[in-house]
Amino acid sequence: MKIILRIFMLAVLAKNTWAQDKAGNPIFNGNKLFADVKQYVDFGIHRTATDGDNKTSAWLKNKLDKLGYKTEYLYFPVKQYFLESASIKVRDKVLNVFPLWPVAQANVSLNAVLVDADKNKQSVSGKIAIIRLKKEDRQYIDRLEKLDRFNDLIARNASAIILIVDNDAGQIAALNTQPGASWKIPVVQIAPKDSAQLISGTTASLQIKGSLKDVQARNVIAKIGSGKKEVIVSTPISGWFTCGGERGPGIATFNAIAEWVSITKPPYTFVFIANSSHELEDHRGTHVFIDERAPKPENVRLWVHLGASFAINAYQKTTDGIKKLDAADPKRRVYYSSNMENTIHKSFDNKSITQLKDVALGELSVAKKYGYASYFGFVGPDFNPYFHTPVDDETATSPKILEETALLIRNAIELELANHL
Repeated sequence: MKIILRIFMLAVLAKNTWAQDKAGNPIFNGNKLFADVKQYVDFGIHRTATDGDNKTSAWLKNKLDKLGYKTEYLYFPVKQYFLESASIKVRDKVLNVFPLWPVAQANVSLNAVLVDADKNKQSVSGKIAIIRLKKEDRQYIDRLEKLDRFNDLIARNASAIILIVDNDAGQIAALNTQPGASWKIPVVQIAPKDSAQLISGTTASLQIKGSLKDVQARNVIAKIGSGKKEVIVSTPISGWFTCGGERGPGIATFNAIAEWVSITKPPYTFVFIANSSHELEDHRGTHVFIDERAPKPENVRLWVHLGASFAINAYQKTTDGIKKLDAADPKRRVYYSSNMENTIHKSFDNKSITQLKDVALGELSVAKKYGYASYFGFVGPDFNPYFHTPVDDETATSPKILEETALLIRNAIELELANHL
């Protein structure tokens, strides 16, 4: 019986893959994928439960509905900060700043002296303390234990903290939150390119305006098929800014694979999950999905996760700035459970992607902790200069890179499912 099913699976996939790759409107066409990235960016800021996040989930749900999926929103409560404006004025310069989440004080109006807490040993009491996070620590961008100095500065009665996160783009590089994190004083980030304006001993005016609200965030869940074993395909949809390179490739590939599955109809039940609240509390949306809607680990044949920045251009730092290269970043990674080794080698050997065996990163690390044992996922390089910055838009990727990468992922799914019926 297994042999018959496998032959059927291979025949169906081959037939439909050929059909969708013909001229006309191929599912994995690079321009089509890029249009999805552009649309996602055009929705605006994607922080959890903001207008841009809600527009994204509505758009995805509508697409999946039209493909014949049974869809639903999975709602969950979050206390969210809605930022209106944030700046610091030093002498005659007004510089943009960005609050570090979670935000405890919605509105701030503060005048105080700046002190470089990295260089000066003087008192910080009643002053705005400046500290830095090295570029290398961006590898751990969501691990705030790297910032233990916050508690020390708070205990020493600093009135506020300015954090400079080093990066090659010179931009504000936002940090994800962790469960239980809180700051009793205002903490803001400033772009490294603006940091020279922060002159120790100078009086500065910190102004922040916004509102704290208890709101409902939402994931999108879509199901199709009637197989006893289930396949999960997941991607995050929320992030700090427009997230073109960070989130865009995952969302575009997610849409394409969903369309491909709706046509090929493999003998599995497919569950597509688009999670909000990625940037909050260790990927809160993923925890909610697993706790409330996910199939049990023993029923899941495969979990495929489309993570951050895995189909973006490589970059080169030059004397004139950052140069974008016409090729995918070779430091991107595919990570996988050990039982996927054969599939990963066949699919990605001799490709510009690093293979990490028995590793789970990002949201898939949460799934692994819950016992999901058969998986592979994708993530970009640690030091992408535009990661978590306000200037990460659709220009971080290209139709060519998107198409090449999405087809590799489709082929890997196809191979894995056909090999183990």
